[in-house]
Amino acid sequence: MSSPTSALVGQKPNTQLDSYLLKYLFKGKAPKFSVPQASQGDDRGPALLAGCSIAIFLIILITMTRLCVRHFSKKMKLGLDDYMIIPAALLNIAFLSTIIARVPLAGVGKHLWDVNYVQAAKLFEIGNVSQVLFFAAVTATKISITFFNRRLTGISSKRWRIIHDTFIAILVSFFFISMFINIFQCNPYHFRFNYALRGKYPNGYKCLDPAKLSDIFSIFHAVTVWPKKWSMRKRNFTSLFSSSASRSAGAQQSTPTKSQDEIEWDYSGSTEKVGMQHDEKAPHMYMTQVRDEETGHSLQRS
Repeated sequence: MSSPTSALVGQKPNTQLDSYLLKYLFKGKAPKFSVPQASQGDDRGPALLAGCSIAIFLIILITMTRLCVRHFSKKMKLGLDDYMIIPAALLNIAFLSTIIARVPLAGVGKHLWDVNYVQAAKLFEIGNVSQVLFFAAVTATKISITFFNRRLTGISSKRWRIIHDTFIAILVSFFFISMFINIFQCNPYHFRFNYALRGKYPNGYKCLDPAKLSDIFSIFHAVTVWPKKWSMRKRNFTSLFSSSASRSAGAQQSTPTKSQDEIEWDYSGSTEKVGMQHDEKAPHMYMTQVRDEETGHSLQRS
């Protein structure tokens, strides 16, 4: 006899696991949907899979090309920046792989009413793993870039070499600190990656505020622009790049606190909204009354 499957979000829980997830994600009240006929079967998952696959291919292609050129060229030689780009590339690939995993496991690309409670929880559980890998990948990439800049400026100036060495030490320290904090945000730590346990034992754990941690990590990435002997134009460009990168970091790390686009269907552009309410324990999903101007349907708050 096969075990019962998880119920779709908005329906009555079909398993005990569903009940725990409903209690945590939706505060025990199933959301109610007014599902338009035109939206049935919508799925943006394949496009997301294609985009991430292309990105992984480009990472591998560019990294291998760089290493081969450095290795086989008589005028160039491999340096610490080249060796460091290998773990940086692997971490970026691992991060993109978690996004790919969300499509079949979490139903990313589908409407919220087309996924079950287990998939809704997997969206956040896998997302927590993505956060760990994201900050590790960003920091590893910065370390590689700093090693490269150290190679360019360290020969001509001892002062710049010391500055780069100090900056690298700060980045390495931040790498391990951010990894530790991201993994052990909750006590016990496994509640960080298991939302069913949070619903089963609502008073059995404590977690740090992810929004505050996001601000700290994002500020760090914004201010840690590697030392450089560049023109003002290049300084401005790098500052702009750093600011954009920090915003991306914050988007990955933080838990939304205001009305957001429907989280499964579209991270950025949908007019169907799912709000996220944050308290000291964790985020709770709730439906907000939002009308879609194009399709004329709405999501009813439970």
